[in-house]
Amino acid sequence: FKLQTTRSTFAARNLVEVAAGGALTVVELSDGKTSDNLALLSTRLKVGRGATLNYIASQDIPLDSQFFGQWEIEAEEGAQVNVTLLNFGSAYTRQEVTAFLRGRNANVRLRSLTLADGTREIDQRTLQIHESPSAKSDLLFKNVLDDKARTIFSGLIQVAEGAQKTDAYQKNRNLMLSEDAQAHSLPGLEIEANDVRCTHGATCGKLSEDELFYLRARGVETKEAQRLLIGGYCEEIIAELPEAVASWARQR
Repeated sequence: FKLQTTRSTFAARNLVEVAAGGALTVVELSDGKTSDNLALLSTRLKVGRGATLNYIASQDIPLDSQFFGQWEIEAEEGAQVNVTLLNFGSAYTRQEVTAFLRGRNANVRLRSLTLADGTREIDQRTLQIHESPSAKSDLLFKNVLDDKARTIFSGLIQVAEGAQKTDAYQKNRNLMLSEDAQAHSLPGLEIEANDVRCTHGATCGKLSEDELFYLRARGVETKEAQRLLIGGYCEEIIAELPEAVASWARQR
């Protein structure tokens, strides 16, 4: 990939820290009106013992722009971390998410929803690193691809020696609306403990012809039937969001 010559660049480095026992919700929504055509974002999320963080970030920048985002998550003992990434814009998106589960009973949930059409490309790389016993991570990244859009997902679960009773899950699902769209999925495991439960997988599929027929037979126009089915596919991610954000995402 060749970096484009930029008109202007937006760059930010953010630190979100939740002290032990605290609770915080952070929502980052872009309005798509920026004149920058290169956005660089680096975010560190530190969640203390027994604390809770709900973090939501949307990327809806103009389609002639590029976005590079990096997130580093640190979850201490008993921490609950929920991270959701929404991707609706940019010509090229690269996202890297690394989650360190550093304490017992830490729980990290990673979610992503991407809608891509035209010739857009979204490249996502993730790491779930289990350093302590009895921690849980759960990743679900869902994509909707149309036209000649292309997505890449490369995810890895690492379980350190001694991190027994780890419970880790990783899933990448792709809904293909065009024969020309491409989805590349590379989930992986590296396990050095012997008492764990780790699962991973990837799926690609089209809209169900049976479901479309069912809706059409009941008087629903084809475009509306497709919209309803795509919305239902996305709802698994959207339904977990705060209502104001969920409403915005459904409209988008």
